[in-house]
Amino acid sequence: MILPAQPATSNCTIGAAVAQLVNSSPPKRPGLTSLPSPLSSREARRPGLTSLPYRRGRAVLLVGLATALFGCGAPEPKAEAPKGPVDEWADLPKTPEWLHASAGFSGPHKEECALIEKWVLGESECQASSCEHARDLARDWVSHCQKITPDSVAKVKEALAKYEERSTQPDTACFTELKGILGGKCGDDPTCEAAAQRWTTRCAEKEGSPLSVQILVRYVQRRVKDHDVELDLRTCSTLRDEVINNVACGDRFKCEDAISKIDVYKARCQEEGDRPSLSLAMAQALIYSGADRKVEPILAVADEENAVKPKLPPQVADGSAVVINVCGTRVDSVDAYYTARKECEAGAEIVFAKTFKIQGSFEIRVGKVIATDTAGFIARYPSLLMPGERERFDKERGSAFETDLDKAAKLSADPKNAGAGVIELYKLFADHGREIFRNDKKRAAIKAKDASFVNVFKLIAKAKSKAKGPKTELGSIAARAKQFAYSDIDAEGAAQFGAFSWAALFDTSALFPESHAAYLKELKGFFIKTAKDIPPDEVDADYAKAFGFLAEECHSNADKVKAGERTLLECAFGQRTCDAALIDNTQKATEAARSNGEKNFLAATFFMTTSGPTAVGFYKKVMSTAQCEMPTW
Repeated sequence: MILPAQPATSNCTIGAAVAQLVNSSPPKRPGLTSLPSPLSSREARRPGLTSLPYRRGRAVLLVGLATALFGCGAPEPKAEAPKGPVDEWADLPKTPEWLHASAGFSGPHKEECALIEKWVLGESECQASSCEHARDLARDWVSHCQKITPDSVAKVKEALAKYEERSTQPDTACFTELKGILGGKCGDDPTCEAAAQRWTTRCAEKEGSPLSVQILVRYVQRRVKDHDVELDLRTCSTLRDEVINNVACGDRFKCEDAISKIDVYKARCQEEGDRPSLSLAMAQALIYSGADRKVEPILAVADEENAVKPKLPPQVADGSAVVINVCGTRVDSVDAYYTARKECEAGAEIVFAKTFKIQGSFEIRVGKVIATDTAGFIARYPSLLMPGERERFDKERGSAFETDLDKAAKLSADPKNAGAGVIELYKLFADHGREIFRNDKKRAAIKAKDASFVNVFKLIAKAKSKAKGPKTELGSIAARAKQFAYSDIDAEGAAQFGAFSWAALFDTSALFPESHAAYLKELKGFFIKTAKDIPPDEVDADYAKAFGFLAEECHSNADKVKAGERTLLECAFGQRTCDAALIDNTQKATEAARSNGEKNFLAATFFMTTSGPTAVGFYKKVMSTAQCEMPTW
């Protein structure tokens, strides 16, 4: 018994329907040839001819396929997996500032918020429009993090308020430059790395925006392919200090290293055509010289502040020059300078860096001068003296002064040697006159030995009492004699009208009160004899003319001394080309002007000792107008 066929389980996928249809096709009957395949029958491919068996088979196939497809209902929907909480963080947009600040970070949202918070608060010193980055980053933090780290909301919002207010202010010059760099305006440098470093050095601290630096780093890194970008955060003041701190570089190699610091400072902190301050230019000259490099003249501008100057090596009294080395030795103090100079061999040189004024600016030059003793420097290069060097020189000569004073006092105290004492006291004033004139202690030392010179002053009085000449001359001698015992006395102790010296300039009534009193007693007869011939207290026209000439010559010779030194300095520092003959002639002319100038001053001062109060006041005005002053050389 043949059982009826059971319906197959329905499978409604397209592939399954086709397979089901194929499986349910009726079996082939025995002896019946299979229908030819439409892909293998040549007749079927001929136009206009179709095989009947093929058409019937195709119809059966299409009917079965339609039944299989449309007879099934819609597929049952699959069960979906339960959804987790929505990630609001992922849907929130992030500003470029956030991306710059969080570059390279990987971690939980809370830690990322903490990182961004540090960046936000780190912008607290930002200025004006440079706060735009801080403002945008703070806003971004509020939108992302206030639910995650609620304890920090108040701090960030307080900072945000400041940034919003500041960012409305006009762009600073630095921020304008920053926008140009980020816009690719970097000249011939396609990477903008040099421009970014220059901006960081000059502007990062001023703008107070670490985020701006980070943005620059990432911007440049995208352009640089062959190395990692790191921007040096040292400021111009720091770089300048590094230069200054190397002025005492002890050898050529250290000085070469210091030159690289100069190059960095100049590249980052000076615009093209900018000139360094005087002190910084001095430091550069010192370092170049220490590296045995030729130092070309450096143009400079006046110092705006004094932070650099104290760090320089020993400077001359007027600040116009600094010592580079003394006979090949670097020195770091005035005492070391004196010690090194004393140890110099004959003909050795001292190297200075000196400032010269030029039109509208200054010029620093390096030069060499012969290392003479202090007396030689006072005579030849007074502008290269160290602070207090004159006083030091006077102090060093103090022992010689004391020896000479003791010698004169001993001779004078013995009546038999009083004549020699007159000459020795004269010599004491001739050799130490300028020191005695300036130094209270030396005058006090002389006054302390007053009693020893009574015999000397009596001899001087006797010499004047025997003076011969016209009454007008004798009257002038008497007029001066009342206060100035050594007036009209020559180097041999003889009375000579008009003889003057350093000794003649000192008021002996004050310097030797006891000796001067004895001297006046000896002159009583001379004063009575010349009483009618004492010059009147009036300004004589001829005397005034002669005095004016003296005062002018005094000033003229002082100018010649200055001009001579200027020429010698110009030769030493390469401002002019000088041969040995020019230098020698200049030195001789300067020495002559110095000697003549000193004589002019002494003569003019001596001239006033004859005059009364009215005439003296007039002559002092003439000297002041002519700028005739006591020599300082």
